[in-house]
Amino acid sequence: MTDRLFNALYSIVKDCGLILKVFTKYSLSLVTIFAVGCATSLNHVPVPQEFISQATILETSNIRFWGDEESTEYRSSDDIIQWLEQRAQNKNSNNLSLPVLNVLALSGGGEDGPFAAGVITGWTRNGDRPQFDVVTGVSAGALISPFVFLGPEYDDVLFEIFANLEADHIYRPQIFSGLFGGSALYSSRPLKELIHKHVTAKILNQIAIEHRKGRRLWIGTTNLDAGRPVIWDIGALAAIQKPNKLDIFHKILLASSSVPGLFPPVLMGVTVGDKSYTELHVDGGVTRQVFFYPPQFAKSRAVKVLSDKFNAKLYIIRSGRSQALYEPIETSTYSIALRSIMMTMQNKAIGDLYRIYETAKRDGFDYNLAIIPETFDQEPKSDFDADYTNSLFYLGYELSKNGYPWIKAPPEFTPNE
Repeated sequence: MTDRLFNALYSIVKDCGLILKVFTKYSLSLVTIFAVGCATSLNHVPVPQEFISQATILETSNIRFWGDEESTEYRSSDDIIQWLEQRAQNKNSNNLSLPVLNVLALSGGGEDGPFAAGVITGWTRNGDRPQFDVVTGVSAGALISPFVFLGPEYDDVLFEIFANLEADHIYRPQIFSGLFGGSALYSSRPLKELIHKHVTAKILNQIAIEHRKGRRLWIGTTNLDAGRPVIWDIGALAAIQKPNKLDIFHKILLASSSVPGLFPPVLMGVTVGDKSYTELHVDGGVTRQVFFYPPQFAKSRAVKVLSDKFNAKLYIIRSGRSQALYEPIETSTYSIALRSIMMTMQNKAIGDLYRIYETAKRDGFDYNLAIIPETFDQEPKSDFDADYTNSLFYLGYELSKNGYPWIKAPPEFTPNE
């Protein structure tokens, strides 16, 4: 959703004594928020505005960067270039075709997230799924991304998590907290437990190994205080020698999937010099529903290396629809406003696909999009309805197992004559 609407929603929720009736298919059920107090359950010590770009986690500066800020050179471009050049040198001398650089971008989508997991596992079944040099993930896509990054041997995890995803796996109500000024209506503890179960130290170590080769895994969150997207370099995190790096990885995955107001924001401890502060991180989809690569990468020498040594392919899996389903609403202020917010989020996602298309065209990437087809008209009976998530998973799987019919442009795209 836009910053203006996001802030407007928060101002409504924070006003004491108001009742907000909420309905949105993305992440929440029909609930009522009684904002009878203005307390908070989080001990948050915000970073002063003038220091927000100096704050570090684990006293390390290279594990994250702003997703909306262009700098003259991407910090870690050198080892990416070395990886690309090594691949170019190692190509079969009898093969006149250039090697292919493969980038995969996984979008948010809430209960629509199983579609992406289905596409990935079906792709493996088809036999032509590539190893991805770069994987990016937001929200539901962030949860999928580590397993996709590490390869088909983790498809069984995707089956286990996403083929029968339901509400009890993601959240549980915490009504009293919502009633008395807590930070969210739902507890995300089930999701936290799911992350801890499947994202292990072994997985983080394997990510570190791939990172040292030059491959990249990037996950997006939103810094709620700054109102800006943050991109986390998970491989850089995995490669540092810090005892609690796995805990930080768990927090990043949880934060990227935490819809603000519904799930508690994730508190990140940071330092500026010798002073300690905290940051609130929430769903990356608030600022970016899907992203290609950060602005810093486009400014680096890496893109120049691509231009003459590689064919570059970009794959985007959008766990959502190009058009909203018809849904009659009540004529109340709240129903109208919140339906509009939902539509803003959906159309923002489509806007992200267009923005990425222009970047891909500029930098010579072949654009390939998977999106939930309009012919799929099943609707969930409740949030994270198991029948619905199962159908979406197998929809993606069936579409992909015989060769996915990739779309070569964003929805409703009209090329210039």
